Amino acid sequence: MPDVMPIVAASVTLFILLWLASIALYAMPESDDYCVTNRVNSMGLVGMVKSYYLHQMGRLTSLVAIAAPAVVSKVTGVDYLVVYPVILICGMAIFLAVSVYWAGRMWTGLSWPERFLAGAMLCAASFVLAISLREMLYWISGSASYMVPALFVIIILVELVRSAANETVLSTGQIVVLSAIGFLGALANEFTPFWIVALVAGSAVYRAFYHPRPQLAGHAVMLTATFIGLAILLLSPGNAVRMAAYPEGGRSPLLSRWGCTICGSSWFGITPNLRRGPGSVSWRCFRSSWCLRNRGRRRGCWS
Repeated sequence: MPDVMPIVAASVTLFILLWLASIALYAMPESDDYCVTNRVNSMGLVGMVKSYYLHQMGRLTSLVAIAAPAVVSKVTGVDYLVVYPVILICGMAIFLAVSVYWAGRMWTGLSWPERFLAGAMLCAASFVLAISLREMLYWISGSASYMVPALFVIIILVELVRSAANETVLSTGQIVVLSAIGFLGALANEFTPFWIVALVAGSAVYRAFYHPRPQLAGHAVMLTATFIGLAILLLSPGNAVRMAAYPEGGRSPLLSRWGCTICGSSWFGITPNLRRGPGSVSWRCFRSSWCLRNRGRRRGCWS
C-alpha cells in the first residue's frame, strides 16, 4: 500500500507529460529537416554527415540525430511525415527514462514507484523551464541539438556527484562510458562542451581535496575526450561558411564560435530561470519535498 501513493501522485505529472506528447502528433518537418532528409536519401547517412561537416557545420552528433526520421523511414518504408512525430514522442520518453534513472542513482534507497515519481517531476520541471517548447520537443533539428546533449550532461552530472557524495570509486567502465558521452556531447553543439568541462573539472578539484580516491587520471581522460570532441566540432571547414551568414562573420570562425558559446550559455543558461517562472516553483516544491522526506536520515539524499 505505501508504494501506491507515489504512483497516484505521479499520475498528475504523467498526465501533463502525455498531454505534451500528444501535441507532437501535429509536429511537421521544417526546412532544416527536409535538407538533411534530401541529403540522406541522395548520399546516405555517412555522405550526409561528411557533406555537412565540410560545408555547413561540425555538429556531428546532432546531425545523426536529425537524420533519424529519414533513416527510419528509408529502412522501414513508413512515410517520413508519420515517422517524424513518432521520433519526437520517443525522444520525450527517453528523456523521462533518463530522469527516472537520475532519481534512482541519486536516491538509491527509494522504491521504484518513488523513483518514477521523482523522475517524472524532474522531467516535467525541465519541460516547463524550456525557453522554447518548440525547439525542445516539437522540432527535431532543435531537439537533436539541445535535448540529446542535455541527456548526456544529466548522466555525467549524476555519476560524478554520486561518486563524490558517497566517496566511491569510478570504475574503469564508468570512466570509459563517461568519456564517450563527453566526446559525443562535445560534438552536439558549441555550448555543451563547456558545461561538461566545468562539471568534470569541478569534480576533479573537489575530489583532490576531499575524496580518499581522487582519480585525477580518470578525470583527465574524460576532459581529454571532451576537448577532442570540441576540437573536431570547432575545426569543421563548414563553420566558416555558416558563420559568414551572421553579422560578425568576418571574424575568425574559432573566435566567433567562442563568442556564440558565451552568449548562448547566457541565453540558454539555467541561472536566470531559477528565480522566476512556474518551472522554478516546480523545482522548489520538488526540492523541498525531498529535503523534508530525508530530514533526519544519517546520510541524507545521496545514499
